[in-house]
Amino acid sequence: MSRRWAYWMGGASLAVIVGGAALLAYWRTREARQYSQPHSVRTYGGTNYVVAIQQTTIGRTETGYVLLLTVRLTNPNPFPVRLDRQMFVLADHDKDFYLPTVEGAASRWIDLPAGGVLEKETLSYVVPPDSFDGVVAVQLGHQYWTLVKEVGDYTENLAPGQFRSFRRRHW
Repeated sequence: MSRRWAYWMGGASLAVIVGGAALLAYWRTREARQYSQPHSVRTYGGTNYVVAIQQTTIGRTETGYVLLLTVRLTNPNPFPVRLDRQMFVLADHDKDFYLPTVEGAASRWIDLPAGGVLEKETLSYVVPPDSFDGVVAVQLGHQYWTLVKEVGDYTENLAPGQFRSFRRRHW
């Protein structure tokens, strides 16, 4: 009787572990899909484009903190579209607004060819360290916002030169 009981308990324990791992994998995959969901943006002028956030990277440099958004931009129009990088405004929990930096390799304009796709366009923001203490959102188009980070403090201390990447809203 005790051997049969041990087999039954071992099988039940294994089923609980496998079920928990499958549920965790499903939950993480669902969260990543929500994060990278494409957003269709329409302007008053009739132009439309699609934006999907692929990855968020935060880091610390010698001069301060940075937040990098890697986005996928799609132009469904039969004509080229020119987007001003400064349209993609970042807002933190204190409602402080940050414009993307246009220094270095990034130009002020993002040119989307007709029917084209830009796979890994990077938007770079210089932010203070308390920006990661709550919700962070980005404006994708005129009056269209999406979350980059959900409610909750980011407690990990980053050393200068250290970067951390996320593909979900909870970090």
